[in-house]
Amino acid sequence: MSSLGTALTAAQSALSVNQSLIGITGDNIANLDNSDYARRQATVEEMPPLQLGQFTIGTGVKLGQITSMRDAVLNLRIAAESSDIAKSSHFVDGMTQVANLFPADGSSGLSAALDSFWASWQGLSSDPSSSGAREQVFAASQSLASAFRNSSSALAATTFSTAQNLSQEVTKANDLLGRIADLNGSAASDTPMLRDQQDEMIGSLAKIMDISVLRNGGLLQITSSSGALLVSGISRKSLQSNVTNGVYGISANGYDITSDIGRGSIGGELQLLNQALPGLQSRLDTLSTGVAAAVNGAYGHPFFSGTGAASMQLAVPDSSQIQSGASNLAGDNSIALAVADLRTSSVVSGQTASQYHAESAFQVGEQISYATAQRDAAQQMLDSMNKQRQSVEGVSIDQEAANLMQYQRAYSAAARILTAIDEMLRTAMTIGASTTG
Repeated sequence: MSSLGTALTAAQSALSVNQSLIGITGDNIANLDNSDYARRQATVEEMPPLQLGQFTIGTGVKLGQITSMRDAVLNLRIAAESSDIAKSSHFVDGMTQVANLFPADGSSGLSAALDSFWASWQGLSSDPSSSGAREQVFAASQSLASAFRNSSSALAATTFSTAQNLSQEVTKANDLLGRIADLNGSAASDTPMLRDQQDEMIGSLAKIMDISVLRNGGLLQITSSSGALLVSGISRKSLQSNVTNGVYGISANGYDITSDIGRGSIGGELQLLNQALPGLQSRLDTLSTGVAAAVNGAYGHPFFSGTGAASMQLAVPDSSQIQSGASNLAGDNSIALAVADLRTSSVVSGQTASQYHAESAFQVGEQISYATAQRDAAQQMLDSMNKQRQSVEGVSIDQEAANLMQYQRAYSAAARILTAIDEMLRTAMTIGASTTG
C-alpha cells in the first residue's frame, strides 16, 4: 500500500507541475505582442526519493525556478543605441526649427533682405535724385534691420522652447528614477515580472540620459556614466536643470553631472542649448555688426544702430533723410555707390555678407545631415539588435504550441496514472475487506 501511495503522490505532483507549465505557456502566448515581455521558462526538479528497504522509489517532481529568457549584455547595448538615437533625434528636431532662418537658396529671410538692401542702393546710385529710389532704400533698410531682429528673436524662441524640453526630460528622468527605487523595495521577490518592469524603465531612462546599471539579484543600482550614484536601494537622487551665465547644466541633488551626459534626449537638448544655438546667435550678431559697421562707414555717419542682431535699428528717421552723395550737388551718387559696392566687399571675417550668411546656412544643413546620418546608422544597428533579442527573449507561437501539446500529453498521462492507482487501491481495499470478512 505504501508503494501505491508513493506512486499516487508522484502522479499528483506530475499533474500539478504540468498544470503550472501549461499556465506559463499560456502567459507566454498572451504576451506574444508585448515588446517589454521576456519569454518565461521553468525548470522541473525531481523530488527526494523514498527508500523502502533495498528499493528506492521516486516521489515525483516539483516546479523549479521560473526565469525570463534574457541576454543582459545585449539589452545594455540596445539601451546604448537607443540613447544615441534619442540624442540625435532631439538635436535634429531642434535644428530643423531654425533651418528656415538660413535657407540654402537665399530665397527668403535674411538672405533675401540683404539682396534687396544692396539692390535698393544700386537703384539709388543710378538715379540719386529720385524720391522713389530713396523710399526703396528706406523700406529695404527697415526690412533688413527687421530681418536681423526677427532672426535673433526666432533663435531666442527656439532656445526657450528647447530649455522647456530639457526641463520636461529631466522630469521624466526623475519619475523613472523614483519608480526604479520603488521597485527596488520589492526586490526581495526577484520575479520575471519584476525584471520585465525594471528592463522597461531602464530602456526608457536610457533614452533620456546615458546611465550605468549594476544588478544584484532583483536590486538595481543606477549611476551616471562616470559613476555618480542616482539610485541605490530605495533611495534616489533628484535631477535639476539649471543655467549659469547662459550655460545649461544638470545636477543631481546639487552635484553637477552635466559632463556625464553625452547621450539621450537630455544630451541632445544640452548640445542645442550650449553649442549649436549659441553658435548660430554668435554668427548672426557678427554678421549684423559687420554689415552695420561697413554701411555706417560708407554712409559717413550712423545709418544703423544697435549692438547686435536683436537690437539692430535704422537710424535714419524717414526716406527724405536718405543721402545719395557726400555733397549737396545734384546727381552726386558717391554714398549710394559706396554702399552698393559693399555687396561684393569683405565686410565680415574676410567674406561678403552673403557669403558669411550662406556659410551659416551650410553649417546648419551640415549639422542636421550629420546628426541624421548618426541617427539612421544607430537605428539600423538597433533594428539588428532587436532581431537578436527577439530570437532570445521573444515568444515563438510555434514553439509555445509544441510545448503546450507536450504538457497536455504529460498531464493526460499523469491523470491516467492516477486513475489506474485509484482502481488498484479500490481493488486492494476490496480484497482486504473480503479477507477480513
